[in-house]
Amino acid sequence: MMNPIIVITIYIILCLINNNDSCYASAQVAPQELKKALLDLYKATNGDTWTTKTNWNTGNDICTWYGVKCLEHMHNVTTDLVLKSNNLVGSIPASISVLKDLKTLDLSGNKLTGVIPSTISDLYVLRFLYLNNNMLEGPLPAMIYNQNVTFPVGTYLRELNLEQNKLSGDIPNTWFGPSQAPTFPPPVNLQVINMRYNNLTGTIPDSISNAHDLTTLLLSYNDMNGDLNASKVLDSWLGTRKYCDLNGNNWKGDVPDAVKKACFP
Repeated sequence: MMNPIIVITIYIILCLINNNDSCYASAQVAPQELKKALLDLYKATNGDTWTTKTNWNTGNDICTWYGVKCLEHMHNVTTDLVLKSNNLVGSIPASISVLKDLKTLDLSGNKLTGVIPSTISDLYVLRFLYLNNNMLEGPLPAMIYNQNVTFPVGTYLRELNLEQNKLSGDIPNTWFGPSQAPTFPPPVNLQVINMRYNNLTGTIPDSISNAHDLTTLLLSYNDMNGDLNASKVLDSWLGTRKYCDLNGNNWKGDVPDAVKKACFP
């Protein structure tokens, strides 16, 4: 019989190589805590006036509530919360972080106001975050995903869509890796960043070059005014993006030819 430690080690290695979605350990949040967090969102966004609110704010199993998806046979593991274009009016409560097992959070196309709560980064297995087409404002949170999780769990966030809001300020340098990386730093798995049509300022941080898998960077129609020619790292990195749009900003200086070709369609 193979040594159990060897079996576990092989499993972890395969998880890392294949980036298997089933490899993360569930947070196993108590059902009553999950229900309270969901009801916090319902109350904070005027749930009584939602377009569809089937089973919300009732005694029914939360996995039957509209837009809530759970793992089969594990109703204390909520994997998806999708309430797009559902007339949510209000703000996102900080207690959204209780939904530890969320892979998808889609609140796009509503009337959400206020800031993106800093606790959003506590959703450590989140893959897809869609808050686009709302009225969110204020600065971006210092962290948009968890960078301090223990090995072998990595940084899972792959798609971030904050398009068409009223977000302001600079893109935090801390988004793309901690200033002091641990021995086994989690990979930056971001593939898509869309923050078009906001009020963002400043420049693109050099640390974004840590996002090796990023193919899509859309920052057009903000108030960004950095110098795209100031960093040779950023110059060469931007020039290799597959989908890049930096139009409609106030960039300083001459835009490098490679960046102009890749990011100014």
